[in-house]
Amino acid sequence: MLLGEHNGEFAAIKILKNADLLEDHERRRFDQEIINLRKFDHPSIPKIVDLDIVDAMRPWIATEFVSGLTIQEQVKKKRPLNLGEWVKALKEITSALAYVHAMGVYHRDISPSNIILNESGAKLIDFGMSYLENTQTHTKSAINVQGTPATLSPESLAFKKDPKMDMFSLGSTFLFAATGKFPFETEEQDLNWMHRLANEAPNFHGISRQMETLLTPLFYKNPRERVSSSIFYEILDQSDLTDTNLIARNNALKQYSKDSKSKLTANSLSYSSRSSARSFTILPLISFALLSIVFYVLNFSDGINEGRGSLAPSPISTNNAISESPFPAITYSPPAQNSVTQINLEKAEKAFNSGDYKSSLKFSLIAAAEGNARAANGVGLSYEKLDKSKLAIDWYRKAVELGYGDAFVNLGGLLIDLKRFDEGVAVLEAGVAQKHTGSMNELAFYLSTIGNEQRSKQLYLQASKLGHAMSMYNYAFLLQEEGKNTEAKKWYLKSIDAGYTESINALGYLYEQEADWINARKYYEMAAKAGDPYGLYNLAIVLGNRFSDKSARPCELLNQALGTQNLDVDLRDNIRAAISKGCNSKVSSGATPTPKQTQAPIRSSDELKVSAPISKNVQISDIFGRVFEDSEGFWVITLTNYKEQPVPPITGIQFRLTGFPNADWFHVPYKLKTSSITDSVYAAVDDIFLAVLLNRPDICPEFRAVREEKGEIVNIWTKGQPECVNDYKP
Repeated sequence: MLLGEHNGEFAAIKILKNADLLEDHERRRFDQEIINLRKFDHPSIPKIVDLDIVDAMRPWIATEFVSGLTIQEQVKKKRPLNLGEWVKALKEITSALAYVHAMGVYHRDISPSNIILNESGAKLIDFGMSYLENTQTHTKSAINVQGTPATLSPESLAFKKDPKMDMFSLGSTFLFAATGKFPFETEEQDLNWMHRLANEAPNFHGISRQMETLLTPLFYKNPRERVSSSIFYEILDQSDLTDTNLIARNNALKQYSKDSKSKLTANSLSYSSRSSARSFTILPLISFALLSIVFYVLNFSDGINEGRGSLAPSPISTNNAISESPFPAITYSPPAQNSVTQINLEKAEKAFNSGDYKSSLKFSLIAAAEGNARAANGVGLSYEKLDKSKLAIDWYRKAVELGYGDAFVNLGGLLIDLKRFDEGVAVLEAGVAQKHTGSMNELAFYLSTIGNEQRSKQLYLQASKLGHAMSMYNYAFLLQEEGKNTEAKKWYLKSIDAGYTESINALGYLYEQEADWINARKYYEMAAKAGDPYGLYNLAIVLGNRFSDKSARPCELLNQALGTQNLDVDLRDNIRAAISKGCNSKVSSGATPTPKQTQAPIRSSDELKVSAPISKNVQISDIFGRVFEDSEGFWVITLTNYKEQPVPPITGIQFRLTGFPNADWFHVPYKLKTSSITDSVYAAVDDIFLAVLLNRPDICPEFRAVREEKGEIVNIWTKGQPECVNDYKP
C-alpha cells in the first residue's frame, strides 16, 4: 500500500506485482475488490478515486486516504478502546455491514487490521476477499480456510458462505478491541483450534457484563440463530451500556439472549473420558477435530454447499444428453439497468468490437459491479482475448450462474479449445439440458468434428425447432450433404425468415449446384443486397459466366466485396483473381457454405489451400530448431535458436501428415512468437485447427516454412520429421 495524491487530496494506492506474474487467485481478489468498491456508497467504506487495471504493468487502485490507526495498531501500540470509542466504532462498522449485506456482499475478513479508526469515524477496508451472492466460490482445504484465523467463524471450517459469518468475526474483532485478546486464541490454524472454534464457548476475557451481553448473540455456533447485521444495528441503536439492566430495556436483545449458553457451544456432542490422558497420538486428535467439523456441518450448516457441483464428464460417443444439469435452471431476464451501467456496457462492446480488449475489460468490470450477467460474460470474453484463460473461465462461470445462457457456449468452447474436452462437453450438455439453443449448436458442431454425426444432427434439429437460426442453417447444410436438397431448401428458408442472412448465399449455392441459374441468381442478388461478400462474389461470377453480363456491374460487385471488413483470406484471393481476369471468369470460389458455430473461432472457417508450385531454382535449408507440440496444444516450428540469429524471410508455414511422403503440402494459419526463455523465434500452429480440419485428434504433421514470390515457392526451410514421429502410426 502506498500514499499518493489525487486532485489535491491524499489517496491510498494498492498495487499488485507485475500483471503477467499474477497468480489467478490474486487477480480474482483484486478484481473482486474493484467491483465491490465501485458499488458502495457508505461513509464507513472508502471510495475508489482512480485506477488502472489494464494498461499498467502493475495494476493499481487508489481509494480515499483514511488517516488513523487500525484497531490492531491501536491496541498493540497504545491501548484497548474505551467504552465510548468502542460503542461508536462498533455501531459504524455494523452499519457498513448491514449496508453491504443488503447488497448481497459478505466481507469474509472482518478483523482488527481491516478497520481504521479515523477522526471522522471507523472505516472498513479490504474487500478483496468478499463474497458476492450467486457467484462462483473458490475453496481451500479444511486446514487452509480463507480469512484471519483469530476472527474466523465456525461455518468457515465447512466453507459455508453466509453474511452472518461476518457477524461472528465482528464479535471477535471488537472483543479484541476491548481486551487485546481474541475469543479463541490461536497462533495458527491447527486441528486443536478448529475443534475449539466448532464446539466450545468463547472466552470473553472479563469484559463488562453489558459488553458480554451485547456481543453474545454474535458468537452463536449456528448462523441461523446468530443475529443479523441489520437487527444488531437496531440493538446497538437502542442500547445504553451504562444500564445494568440492558436486556430488560431492549426487546430485540432480549429475544436473542434466550438460551444463550447452549447456543454458544455444540454441547450435544459427547466425548470420551479418555480425552484427559496425558499421552496421545496425532491420529486420534485429527479424527477428533475432523469429527467436530463434520458434526458442525451436519447440525448447523445445512451441508457443505459450494454453489455448483463439479462438472461430470459426459460421454461424447453416446446419443443421449445427460439427464441432470450441474447448473441451476436459467431464469435470467435482463435487469433494469441504470444509465451508468448501460453506458459502460455500450462502451465495453464498442471497445471489444474494435479490438481494444483492455478497455473492454475495464468497462465490463465496472458494469459487472452491478451484478449484470451480460457484463460478466463480457469480462470473460475480454480476458479470453487477452490470453487469460483461467480468469476467462471464472467469469464465464459467474455469467452462467447469473443465468446468462450464452456464457455456456463461451465457457464450453474455451474449455474445448484448451483440450479439456470432457469438461467443455459437460458444460455444453448442461446448456442443452436447460434448452439453451446456442449450446445445442456449439455441441453439435464439436460432435460433428469427432465423427458423432447422429447426435450432431439431432442437436441441430432440436435447436432448429426451438427457433435457433444458425442451427437451421447447419441442419440444412447436413441435409444438403446427404443429398436431401428439397428438405435442405426448406430449412435454409426458415433460417432466412429467422434473420440468418448467410443462409441466403447458401441457398443460392444449392440452386447453382442444381444448375437452376434463375433461382441461384435470385438468392445471390438477395445476399448481395444484404452486403454478404460471398453473395457479392458469387453474383458477380454468375452474371459474367451464365448471363453474359458485359456491363460494369460484375466488377462493381467484386470491388464492393473486396472492401468488406474482416474478409476471409481465401475469398479475398479469389476476388482479386477474378478482377485480374476481367471480373467475369469464375475460379475456385471458396464461397461454399460451411457449418457455423455459435461463435466462429478460427477452427470453423479455415480451408485448405494447396502449396504453390516449386521454382526450378528453389533453395532448401534446414530449420534451426525443434518441431514439437507444446503443453498448450500448439505445434512449435522453431526458426531460430537464439536472439541474434537472423529470422528466415518466410511468407508461410505448410504441413502434411507424417507417413505420406508423396502428399501435397498445404498452407496452415500460424503466428510468429518469441520464446520468453531462450529468445528464439518460432511459428505456432493451433492443433485444434488441424484436429478439426482432419476430423481426428491423434495426428503427427510435418511442417516446413516457405517463401513465395510471383506464385512460386523460391525458398524452403525444413526440419524433416517432427518429434512426435516415434509414437505415431500413420
